[in-house]
Amino acid sequence: MQLDRSSWLVYLAVLAAGIGIGWLTGLAASPVVATLLSAVTGAVVAVVAALGGIERTGGVAQETEGRHMHSWRVNPLPLAALMVGVVGGTMLGMLARNYHWFGSDVSSEVAKWAQLGVAPADVVDRLFEAQYPHLALTTTYTPTFYNEVNHWETLGLARADVVQRLFEKRHPADGLAPVPASPSESQAFAGSVLFSSGAAECESLLAAAAVAEVTQDGQVLVNALLSSTDAALRRLPSIVEDPEILRELVEEILCADGSSS
Repeated sequence: MQLDRSSWLVYLAVLAAGIGIGWLTGLAASPVVATLLSAVTGAVVAVVAALGGIERTGGVAQETEGRHMHSWRVNPLPLAALMVGVVGGTMLGMLARNYHWFGSDVSSEVAKWAQLGVAPADVVDRLFEAQYPHLALTTTYTPTFYNEVNHWETLGLARADVVQRLFEKRHPADGLAPVPASPSESQAFAGSVLFSSGAAECESLLAAAAVAEVTQDGQVLVNALLSSTDAALRRLPSIVEDPEILRELVEEILCADGSSS
């Protein structure tokens, strides 16, 4: 079958449309968004591709009662071009999302703060603690486990420490299943957050603050904060290192009325 210039343009257009659909689907982190994108745009382009593949063979096949009958033939090449484009575009979109092609990485964040005078080691430690707190399994910056270990090792952290922290996230010592982090929690690194605590959590924090005051052991309150389900509260001990100030912050601000948001 010989293709003319207009047929090649149809195939290229369908292929480009398929790549666009796959690209958007691969970039979408939400399965709902990916489903809507692929369903709506895919249906439209599939119809166009199918219609573009319908060809009428030349000449009159037969004449019946004064009516000219023509034969039609369906060409599967436009649909094949569409599928190739969707598959290729989806793979590219997934690579772009997994490797953060359009987002900032840890290295750029470290370089930004290092230019402002902050020690790179301190920035790496803070980002690592934010990404892998003592509770809640979070997302990774790299697509595989070994790449994640190597990534943090090249930034200056000890390989054994990184492996140990990742092992604790995957297999908690208390036997409890790790709690997946919410999207807002996994995305908010190196940024400001709003501290919030519920009534039940405040009751636990106030009890820990009272024990810390009586026993003069600030680590009791620190442990309670690190066990919080709120990512911001878990980072609070690394921000406020003075035990007295930390206790007053919990009693007078966060849980002044039993709960705060």
